[in-house]
Amino acid sequence: MEQQPLSSEPHVVIIPHPIQGHVTPMLHLAELLCHTKFNITLITSNYIHQRLIKSSDILGRFSRFSGFCFEAVDDGLPDDYPRVGMDGSWAVIPGFSSNAEPRLKEVLSIGGSVWCLFVDGWLIF
Repeated sequence: MEQQPLSSEPHVVIIPHPIQGHVTPMLHLAELLCHTKFNITLITSNYIHQRLIKSSDILGRFSRFSGFCFEAVDDGLPDDYPRVGMDGSWAVIPGFSSNAEPRLKEVLSIGGSVWCLFVDGWLIF
């Protein structure tokens, strides 16, 4: 799932705030857009990516969409840091934003043009 979609199809990049309550609706949006033949790159944290893999069949769910790509970046926090509640959800913003920004620039520069960005309003780039 780490390939970058390259085609003439519209390409959308989705970057949710890396906590489950924000990621789940963005995954639903990504799936709907995949059904309409959009290429999708979803950038989330390594922590959330691993939780999705452990708790669901997320890779199987999106494997049928050749234009879907997960990109996971470090959120800057130790693996055992509690990412729940207000303190935890705010703590991920600085590290995730600073690590996601170079990955976003890379995605934007690789073949094909990005038609749209869906970026959670709490993120800072």
